Amino acid sequence: MPLRLYLQWFEHYQKEPWGYHAENWRTGQICAALYNIATRPDKPFMPHHFYPEPIEDDLQPATEQSVDQQIAMFRSMMSSKQ
Repeated sequence: MPLRLYLQWFEHYQKEPWGYHAENWRTGQICAALYNIATRPDKPFMPHHFYPEPIEDDLQPATEQSVDQQIAMFRSMMSSKQ
C-alpha cells in the first residue's frame, strides 16, 4: 500500500472511526437515548453503560494446538451431534 493511500485512510479513520469499539459506542448512544426518553431517570444513562468492558482474557493470544488435538476436538464435537 502506498504511503499516500495509507495516510488518506488514517485521516478518514480519525474523522469516522470504524470497528468494534466505534460500533459499541454508536449502539450505546442509541440505547442511552431510548432509555433516557422512555424512563426519564434522575441521572441519565450514558453510552458506556450499554456496552461491555473488554475482558483481559479475550485479549490474550490463543494457545497453540497440535493437529492431533484439533482433530480430536472436531471429532468430539461431531459425536455429540448424534
